[in-house]
Amino acid sequence: MCKNTIQYSFLIQTIMKNRTYHDILAKVLEAAKGTDGTTKTRIMYGAYLSSNQLKEYIAYCQGHGLISYDARKRVYKTTGKGIRLLELFTKMYEIVPSNAIEEITQ
Repeated sequence: MCKNTIQYSFLIQTIMKNRTYHDILAKVLEAAKGTDGTTKTRIMYGAYLSSNQLKEYIAYCQGHGLISYDARKRVYKTTGKGIRLLELFTKMYEIVPSNAIEEITQ
């Protein structure tokens, strides 16, 4: 069990190393892209975020119309606008690495 925990911890550190705001935003949108919606927990695990971090990203996404919330089903879903943004991120990353984009936008 301890060995798996150490391996998981190393994996998370490797994945999260030098992630930009846009990288994380794309992960949140991607995690919520399912047709039936996605729970907050699944988005949190899919984007490798803590609960507090996820709250900030969800608030940002909802405020900009990128994610909607279905209170009846208690799930989040990426909106058409959010999917379009994901497509644009993909095209952008094909041309310029994400860390270079972050430097430009700061």
